[in-house]
Amino acid sequence: KKVLSGKGMYLFQEAVVQHEAISKLNAGAINTLRIITVRNKKGEVSVLSSIFRCGTRKTGNVDNWAAGGLAIGIDENGYLKKYGFYKPGHGLKTDTHPDSGIVFEQFKIPMLQETYKMVCKAHESFYRIGTIGWDIAITPDGPCFIEGNDNFEITLMQACDRPLKREWLALFK
Repeated sequence: KKVLSGKGMYLFQEAVVQHEAISKLNAGAINTLRIITVRNKKGEVSVLSSIFRCGTRKTGNVDNWAAGGLAIGIDENGYLKKYGFYKPGHGLKTDTHPDSGIVFEQFKIPMLQETYKMVCKAHESFYRIGTIGWDIAITPDGPCFIEGNDNFEITLMQACDRPLKREWLALFK
């Protein structure tokens, strides 16, 4: 909502409240999905890779990997992969959340397929953009866009998900 006051223009938006299941991992921050969508040479949009970014007590109110948060791959069934990775300098890897104790492989991301459909549909509106790195929060009402990125740190995706070079090249054959 835009509001004009005597001192300038301000933009107000609702606070994002994350899904209860996501809060069980880490309630101190809005934990987000980073989903990479790509448009192939036929113009079709699909999800190339996705990870879950999760804050810790150390990161406070952010899920940022650079601040000491965790990045965890997501398998084809919507469960987190075995290990969460810290950015070098903040730790190595772990199979459980350091604060909540939740085992990553046992945690399923709610509303993941709905989220994938939403980001693909949104990407279709950006005709000249080949790839977008979406940051998405899962709320009680469904997925919520936080932002879209053109510089989405592909190395983070490959470290936590899988190597992507062959899949990337196959999209454009």
